[in-house]
Amino acid sequence: MRSRIVAVLGGAVAAAGLGACGSDTPALTGPSQQVQTPTTAAAAGPTVGVVAVGAVEAPVVSGGAAGSAITAAGRAVATRLSAAGRTCPMRVVASTPAVVSLRWDCTDHTVATATFATATGRQLQLPDLLQGDWVAYLSTTAQAQLEAGGATAVQAAAAAPAAAGAYGRWNVTAADLQVVCTLPAGPVTVSFPRATLTPYLRPGVA
Repeated sequence: MRSRIVAVLGGAVAAAGLGACGSDTPALTGPSQQVQTPTTAAAAGPTVGVVAVGAVEAPVVSGGAAGSAITAAGRAVATRLSAAGRTCPMRVVASTPAVVSLRWDCTDHTVATATFATATGRQLQLPDLLQGDWVAYLSTTAQAQLEAGGATAVQAAAAAPAAAGAYGRWNVTAADLQVVCTLPAGPVTVSFPRATLTPYLRPGVA
């Protein structure tokens, strides 16, 4: 399966999970603005439209071998968020020949993410992309960024522990890996430049 995600870090995107820097709880802005308004995040990737599931936006993916599977999985995320009574706009972080990456920012200051392999519709996790001592790298770098942003050392350590399960909410762009961490004041996105990830990339991940 990993051979199918070549170029994920060269222009791609997201996943969902639980933990300090990853929690399957979406989040941040205002109510849905686009209902059934087609949007395209990248010309070469599938077209991603938006429909409403209650007060939560869900994707409609057309194009690509697994558009229907990604649509169904994205709708399942939206349904779960809606069941909790949240209002969550959805943002297409990336849509490329390799991946479709989505992020939900909800009005209760939670965040959910999901990244799918365009070819198969499979939802990706960071261990699909990274190997070696990547957890220690993310933890150390995230803690430094959080402290630089005003968090205490204790808060930063709690938000970005050296545990793989803590990094379940993330997005990937051509420039960086973006991981969502939670501080007492709310979610914060920590950036890991693309070049610094090179030692940790699995073979076949560009």
